[in-house]
Amino acid sequence: SCVGCQRCVQITGCPALSFMPPSAAIDADACMGCDLCVDYCRTHVILSPRARMTPQERRANRYEAARC
Repeated sequence: SCVGCQRCVQITGCPALSFMPPSAAIDADACMGCDLCVDYCRTHVILSPRARMTPQERRANRYEAARC
């Protein structure tokens, strides 16, 4: 249900986001999980993959990302 406002792309400048009309697309492999795009989406259609994680999974994910 992306309305194509491009706000997520313009404000965050995230390399994982790209705009392919009529909507924005997220490259899951390039996504670092910062969730900035989730915060700036006016229509709330971007859902964080971390929202479905348990606190233990989030902690393990952050630890693993910091090790790299």
